[in-house]
Amino acid sequence: MGTTEGPKVVALKCMACGGRLMRSEGVPGAVGSNQVLKCEFCQTDNWLFTPQRIRVDESASRLDASQRPQFSNLVKILEVAYEAENYREAYAYCNKALEFDADSSDVWTNKALCAFWIILGSNWGEDELVSTDALEIRTYLNAAKTADPGNPFYKDAANKISFNLSVTLRWRLGQLEPDLRTVLNPGTKAQRIVYQFSLASLIRTSKYLNTIATCYDIAETKDINLLKYLVTDYT
Repeated sequence: MGTTEGPKVVALKCMACGGRLMRSEGVPGAVGSNQVLKCEFCQTDNWLFTPQRIRVDESASRLDASQRPQFSNLVKILEVAYEAENYREAYAYCNKALEFDADSSDVWTNKALCAFWIILGSNWGEDELVSTDALEIRTYLNAAKTADPGNPFYKDAANKISFNLSVTLRWRLGQLEPDLRTVLNPGTKAQRIVYQFSLASLIRTSKYLNTIATCYDIAETKDINLLKYLVTDYT
């Protein structure tokens, strides 16, 4: 964003179960690098997002002189809100910034990141992530790509959103258990209890798999293992 350095330590929640994580250099539990942390509770890998710079100078070339200070101020507020993990406020300031420069790939990408956190944060404990949410994020990422196909920030964000959302959904799929109890041949020697998935659980599973398919589409670097997982589970 507007600054070259983000905060040294940022408190984060596990994207799968909502458990707390801490990001810092050399933090215990890092997997491969300090950009990936493993949740101590659910053991899910979390690929961390760090505050990113919005290229104000790049947008300035498309703005009138009178608009540039206003755009710069919006970016500063957006940056502070994002780093404070106030993603709804940051999202709102993305919209304000886009009113000045709808061709800013950086702002569109930040809007996608904010949307990811808003969607994820509103669903901890509710277990209701559905494909329409991922499609919203994909729309913003597509706008970022259209504005600047070579933007490395966009590509990095697209891959991280795809990874994090897919592992979150796969973890939640693993938590689903048969929730329908049926007694067969009651009152007889052949009586037995069968546990099955209810229709509601099957619909939820289908929504999760559809969203994982969208995750595959979002990624700039395609994960073939994710495609194999989808084919196996759909089958």
